[in-house]
Amino acid sequence: MGRIIGITYAGVILGKDQTVASYTLSGKFTFSETYERATVSFVVLVANPVRADFLTDEAGLVAAFRKPQQDLVIVLDTVTRHTFSHSLNTGFNAVPSISKVLDSGTANASTYTCTVSVGLPADLAGRAGRQTSTVDLDTDPSGRRTLAISGTYTALPGSGARAVYDAAIDAYVASVTGGLPAGSWNTLTRKSASDDQDKTISFRHELAEIIHAEGLGTFDLLAVKNQELVITRELSGLRDTDKLGTVTPMVGVRVRYSADIDKDITQDLESLWASFLRPHVIQQATIHSGGGAAVIEREEPVFDFPNNRIAAELRLLVGVGSGLVRARVRRSNRHELGKIIRNVWSGKPFDRNVYEGPQSIVRAETWIYTYLGTGGDPLGSEEPATKDAGDFAGFILVRRGPDRISSDQQGLASGSKLNLTVLTKTFVYVRADIVNTEAPRERPRTGSTVGTFQRPKRR
Repeated sequence: MGRIIGITYAGVILGKDQTVASYTLSGKFTFSETYERATVSFVVLVANPVRADFLTDEAGLVAAFRKPQQDLVIVLDTVTRHTFSHSLNTGFNAVPSISKVLDSGTANASTYTCTVSVGLPADLAGRAGRQTSTVDLDTDPSGRRTLAISGTYTALPGSGARAVYDAAIDAYVASVTGGLPAGSWNTLTRKSASDDQDKTISFRHELAEIIHAEGLGTFDLLAVKNQELVITRELSGLRDTDKLGTVTPMVGVRVRYSADIDKDITQDLESLWASFLRPHVIQQATIHSGGGAAVIEREEPVFDFPNNRIAAELRLLVGVGSGLVRARVRRSNRHELGKIIRNVWSGKPFDRNVYEGPQSIVRAETWIYTYLGTGGDPLGSEEPATKDAGDFAGFILVRRGPDRISSDQQGLASGSKLNLTVLTKTFVYVRADIVNTEAPRERPRTGSTVGTFQRPKRR
């Protein structure tokens, strides 16, 4: 058998065409192969009557089968059965081992079991070098999905493992996401690790489902990754006063935004913010706060150039209907006890006659509105709601006005100025227990009769 079978590893030829006379390929060899590895195992007898030559050849065999990542060739007579070339990527990252058979040695002979295991290229059709892969799909309580794709690529004849991975990974990830229920995905992280021989590379890609628009008029903005958009509405306690009527005050809105930007698409963070992201953030803050006109009160963009990342905090005033910024009501009461005082000529300077007369309560209300813009009256001729309950029971409106409109201007932290209009309206009420709503009758003429009453004639 030693004349027909030949095994070559790390330059040492055993069996057919061997060059070292001390080596004898003994017995049969075993060979096994899986999709990922091939393994060959055989027994070698090292023997030489010259002690020095024996020791030299034995050391040479042991040294050869300690060297990793060498080529392995197996021939049967004139036919090459297997060729595993590390450099040509037909078989790589060989792991050899050698062990002496127990009680087999003499002074000039020893028997060794040799084994070589080599990695194989992932050349299965349709895999494009992908040896293994795992897909993990998670869904959080909100229903948003996250995806992790991991696995291994190998070198192929003519290409290293990283080149194979770079050429195939995008198509593979697209095929995975395309096989899931409809959705758009953002790649959050791309991790890969190759061995120092560039024969195998392991990878892990983590993706998150996009469930909210990433740019102005764009659901999936390719440059934006891992967007965070948090909108907080500040509802003023002034909304609960009934003096506001049909007018709603402006809503304070705080926005916190951040996103990683794909450097392969753009590194011009300032232009991206100004052209796409800032309008998008303002639009979303406006939409989710009532949809009125928005005024930026504070804006703090942060451009992290080394990490190609954008973060920003904004505070806006968003008009919901009227654009009202502030509303105040001032109320004053005057209680007149109805005392009627008449002078008395008694000779004492402070003597007076005091009679009980009708009492009255006069209530004045002033509405002060500050709203966005200049000129005009957003309330028009609107008057207060009917005050026939609570602390307004028994009051009637007796006078309205005067109304005053003035202009104001407020500087903002963003450097702009806010033009405001201040509207003041005044209403006067009087407490009255109404006993008669008929107009007073005209005084009858002398000698005439009205009903059963007749004015007596003068004598």
